[in-house]
Amino acid sequence: MGVTLTQLLRLDHQLNPTETAGYYFVGRPLGALFQIGAISLALVGAHRFWRQQMSMARGKVRAGGWEIYAIMISFFLVRELIMYKPKSRKTYTTVAYCGKLLPLACSGRTNVI
Repeated sequence: MGVTLTQLLRLDHQLNPTETAGYYFVGRPLGALFQIGAISLALVGAHRFWRQQMSMARGKVRAGGWEIYAIMISFFLVRELIMYKPKSRKTYTTVAYCGKLLPLACSGRTNVI
């Protein structure tokens, strides 16, 4: 997933790219972040598998553990980061009232007195 995402975002390369946070500059760090997440998940899964095998060799079975909670919390955090929407800022417009300019907060439409 990380390699595919990096290649997809690096395709939007212009001849003279600006130094702003566009797709071209965000592609590599975002791909690396996905790769780190995948490796971490694989390591946690391998550790859980090893613990389950050792428990079954002793005749026991583990039903939970910190691995399950770590995976659950990481998926929840990723979901929250993806679904995060910043609160909209109020825009201000000036309205003439008795010859004076007064700033009024409006929510997308112009308030005229």
